[in-house]
Amino acid sequence: MADGIHIPMEEFKQRVTSLLSGLWATNTGTYAGYSDTHFYLPTRQELADFLSQNPIQAANTSNQSFDCDDYSFALKGRVSLFSRSQPDIKASLGLGIAWGMFAWVGNEFHACNWALDKDLRFLWIEPQNGKTYTLDYCTGDIEFILV
Repeated sequence: MADGIHIPMEEFKQRVTSLLSGLWATNTGTYAGYSDTHFYLPTRQELADFLSQNPIQAANTSNQSFDCDDYSFALKGRVSLFSRSQPDIKASLGLGIAWGMFAWVGNEFHACNWALDKDLRFLWIEPQNGKTYTLDYCTGDIEFILV
């Protein structure tokens, strides 16, 4: 890994804010949090390689002891530990957590991950199976993003 680019938080934040315009919830509070001053944006191939090599084992239960938000936190933790181990990555990976409505899960509120890649393209990541989706798979009502 390390064919991506490093960018400052303000540039990262401006790009994400622009891309998510119109997708935020209007009937509840919303939050966007950016935890670091710089971010590493991976190539799509780097991200695909990471996701295929680091699957999260399926839960043995379908209750809320380990549901969609837990999967998204687990993936965020794994990617943080991975990037820490890479000598050429000097910032947090531009991969975060989101809560909103997404076409691949139907008409229910859902937590997943998201990333901004080297080419400044946004994608959603379903942490339960590692599949990625383009920005237009969000049907709106985003309440929360964190990176």
